[in-house]
Amino acid sequence: LGSDQLASNPAPSVWDYMRGGMGYEFTRESIDSIEATAPTAIQNERGTSLTSAMSPSISYDSRDHFFNPTEGTKSAFSVKFAGLGGDNRFIKSDLSGRGHYPLLKDPNWGGAYVLALGGSLGYGVGLAERRNGKKDLPLFERYFLGGINSVRGFAERSLGPREDANCDPVSGTCTDTEVVGGDRAMVLSAELMFPIMEQLGLRGVAFFDMGNSFGGSDKFSITDLRRSVGFGARWMSPFGPLRVELGFPLNKQSGDETSVIGFTIGSQP
Repeated sequence: LGSDQLASNPAPSVWDYMRGGMGYEFTRESIDSIEATAPTAIQNERGTSLTSAMSPSISYDSRDHFFNPTEGTKSAFSVKFAGLGGDNRFIKSDLSGRGHYPLLKDPNWGGAYVLALGGSLGYGVGLAERRNGKKDLPLFERYFLGGINSVRGFAERSLGPREDANCDPVSGTCTDTEVVGGDRAMVLSAELMFPIMEQLGLRGVAFFDMGNSFGGSDKFSITDLRRSVGFGARWMSPFGPLRVELGFPLNKQSGDETSVIGFTIGSQP
């Protein structure tokens, strides 16, 4: 732009940061090779099905950087409608948001110190009876939490409603439980990002996470949310964004699987 255009160019408005879209997917899902000792909720999902779904979405992103922001907000809302043909019928809605608040920006202190507060909510409703006679979400659409992108310190996809497994068919005694996924989920997190070598794109992070997923008959309770703390490093490398983070559970329950180290390439927080 020329200097005359720059002088008259207005500041960005809310609408400049917003995007909307509509997606369509048609998928074929096949679930097999299920162990005989798996929970009934998983056994009932055996077989092949088709899903035809529309997914409208809207997002707002005013961050000053996609991976190492020092200020701005990112939020998104999407709804998935399945039932335009195919075998599966359900609705899933997901809402997420994260705000970044600069606490200190001073090169004498190494760079920017930023507080990030965010979270996500997910809610799904089955619209057709499945093999168990209930209107559940399909297994591949349920919420399984844990891992570097949800509740760190717990193993990937290890948090959620559990059912008995390894049951003796004669005595009915069960010796284990397995996660079967939920139709509701919530994650909250707080992060403090600080410079390590900011000129090279390397920053540190300390975090606190809490969250879990819940089944249709489960009552939501704050006491059921798993909590963890930890720290790590994020590097905007020549190969793309890298994250290495260590999480430590604060309220591990019986049957929970933990994973201290989380690593990802190309993934945003």
